[in-house]
Amino acid sequence: MMARSLLIGWDEMADKTMPDERNRRPDADAPGAAGASGDASVARTSDSAAAASQDGNERVDAPAPPLAKAAAPLITAVEIENFKGIGRPMRVEFRPITLLFGNNSAGKSTVLHALCYAHEILSHRDVDVHRTEIGGDRVDLGGFLNFIHAHDPVRTVRLRFELNLENWRVPRALDEKIVSPFDSLGGDADGYLFGERSPRPKTGWLELHVESGKRQPVLASYELGVNDSLVGRLHARRPTGVALEFSPAHPLLEWARHAPQKPLIEQEGDVQIIRPDPQPVRIREAPESETDGWQQSQIAVLGLATPLPYWNELLVLDPHELARSVSDDDQAPEFEALASALFVGIGQALRDELASVRYIGPTRDLHPATTIASGTTAPASWADGSAAWTYLHDRPRRDLLDEVSAWLAREDRLDTGYELRAQNVVTIFEESSQLVPAMREYQRLREAFGTAEQSVDLDQWARKEARTIVETVVPYTPRALEQCNELRTLLSSAADGVFVDELTDDLDREAFRALSEELQFDGTADLKAGIRTAAKRNIELLDSLRQGLSSWSVDSLESQIKESAKAAPRSAVRLTPEHCRRLNDTLDEWKRAAPRQLWRAGVVHALRTAPKKKRREHRDRTHRLEESVRKSDISIKIERLVAELQDATRATVEKARVNYQRLATLVSKMETRDFTRQEVDDLFAAMAVDPTRRLQIVTTKSGLPVRTSDVGVGISQLLPVVVAALDPDRPGITAIEQPELHLHPRLQVELGDLFAQPVDDGRVFLLENHSEHLMLRLLRRIEETHTGELPEGKPPLKPDQVSALFLEQVDGEVRATRLRIDETGEFIDRWPHGFFRERAAELF
Repeated sequence: MMARSLLIGWDEMADKTMPDERNRRPDADAPGAAGASGDASVARTSDSAAAASQDGNERVDAPAPPLAKAAAPLITAVEIENFKGIGRPMRVEFRPITLLFGNNSAGKSTVLHALCYAHEILSHRDVDVHRTEIGGDRVDLGGFLNFIHAHDPVRTVRLRFELNLENWRVPRALDEKIVSPFDSLGGDADGYLFGERSPRPKTGWLELHVESGKRQPVLASYELGVNDSLVGRLHARRPTGVALEFSPAHPLLEWARHAPQKPLIEQEGDVQIIRPDPQPVRIREAPESETDGWQQSQIAVLGLATPLPYWNELLVLDPHELARSVSDDDQAPEFEALASALFVGIGQALRDELASVRYIGPTRDLHPATTIASGTTAPASWADGSAAWTYLHDRPRRDLLDEVSAWLAREDRLDTGYELRAQNVVTIFEESSQLVPAMREYQRLREAFGTAEQSVDLDQWARKEARTIVETVVPYTPRALEQCNELRTLLSSAADGVFVDELTDDLDREAFRALSEELQFDGTADLKAGIRTAAKRNIELLDSLRQGLSSWSVDSLESQIKESAKAAPRSAVRLTPEHCRRLNDTLDEWKRAAPRQLWRAGVVHALRTAPKKKRREHRDRTHRLEESVRKSDISIKIERLVAELQDATRATVEKARVNYQRLATLVSKMETRDFTRQEVDDLFAAMAVDPTRRLQIVTTKSGLPVRTSDVGVGISQLLPVVVAALDPDRPGITAIEQPELHLHPRLQVELGDLFAQPVDDGRVFLLENHSEHLMLRLLRRIEETHTGELPEGKPPLKPDQVSALFLEQVDGEVRATRLRIDETGEFIDRWPHGFFRERAAELF
């Protein structure tokens, strides 16, 4: 590579030949900037660790992210039929605290798994489901033939979701597409469709039917009801396609059936006569169905292969069949818009609600912090509890961490003997966001340039940078030096007075002789003087280039890189092999063109010194020739290329110099704190989730940190439950299997207060459990709320906020019995076989 003589010796030349290049904007990589980087890969500052995300399903239409807080759950109840152990229809009504009790294998988990299955259908259009996204590796349904009740493929899986539509609105993206045919409505299809024309939906249901099909299971029907009556269904049509079957008598269609009559205006003379519309009925009523007794009409839906609509897309109804169902052509677009709003919009709302369900499985990871810190790419999951740990790391919400810690530690709460502490790992930079990439970069430097003393040899790094720069151009250097020697021989002979006219073409020689005779001057003597002058100027340029080419040195570049950083280079051009290829090509062109250029330079000199006869004509000819020589002078092209090469070389070396200083600062800050290699690895792993802190479990007595493996299984099982229960941004439904798992009875009792604390926000805890202690605490709080004896700081609770369902197997079928609770905290209904009768049997 070019030595310092090349970098510094050409400054004057660059100032003269390339003023524009030397006044470019400053390079973006200023000294000390976090992003400055050289050309070696180890010198580049690494990007921050990216969060890994894996999704086993290809999403055609991913659900919208859930809102920060749900005012009330969309789903109020679910009815299940022919799914796993549930054969006959079983309905589960959701309350803020919904408890599922029963013996093992009674079907309690089936209710939670039904939510996971419905999510796969609506979000991923998959009905033959094995692994579920919500359930992670904790819920494997095994495919349709495994979860169909009694493994009987003749049966139909039916999932019916009862919905609270008080806050439902047509999704914005769908609303905009619905509005497009009605621009005059002002862009509010929701307000137009459900304003004065139709009653706004208050309640509803959506029902899915899955059948075995000929080759694979299929979604056979997608049914929708609104305001306690059936609107219609999308179902598979024989032999192919999908049909919309709807009830013309539904109240939502009243505006279409009995719309205001369109006046007919007739002119009789000067008088306008308004007559009523002779055909006010907009939707024709079909004969009653023989199967279900409701009046129905069918319209083919174009573009659907299954009864599941495409989210945020309009239903495209067959225009011919629509015309047969809707008497007035003007009403057809509005009917299509209403059908899209209902069947697509309400289904999309259910899809989003199910996508936000937070499911925690029956066994949580024992030591999730170890898995997280290891830097594995497996995403954290709520199903196995690991997401609770990353949630506390990732969330900027410090009050959630404090509240979880208080629930674990306080004597009037769980009183586990432990609390959480967020410890600052280390502060090396003022901006903590730079810490993780800095730690990673330091590790890479250790791997590439580490010494036996566990330090970083930055001199070795600088030499590698210099070698990289030199190796960029070394392959092109010998040929360039050879051409420089050939050129110098040619130019030196011309400078010594050797005539070069024999190397020029006959046309040039004849033109010059004619010109000298016309102007009457001794052309030969004046010509030689000009050639010698031009040759000497070219030799000076060539000597400077040869000196630079022959002095490329790793040692010289290394010393420059290790100098203190100066101002950032102005040129953003980095040295590349292309510069050297261009230099070789230009040198070859210079060698071919030099004789003619020297000859023409001599001609110009001769014209300047010739007698001034015919002054105007002489001046014009001289000017034209000078212009021609200047434009074609290859030495000027070489000057510019050499200046560009020098500028790019200086910029590359300067970047390496800035990088060297940045890395020296980084190494100094790391190594002056006496970090061992293992400590650096541990720090980086701890900061892989959050660069500013790491979560510790500490004892409440001594404040000493402990490992999760040393605090017992119960704490690892409990923490995800506590985080999910206290999270202010929890979704509409939080489903937990066995929240009391591995907990002492005293802690199981306190779980009752944990779940009762936030019930006033209307969201749902769906708890599959076996805990008598948890139930007793809820009953106690109901009674204390009623009598006014609720202890200070304890959550009030009302009977209608708790639903207790007992599930049992009867004749091979799952039966659910809801047990009502009165205001005194007593069960109105008798528990089947008694309420946790095992305790009484043992006591008495």
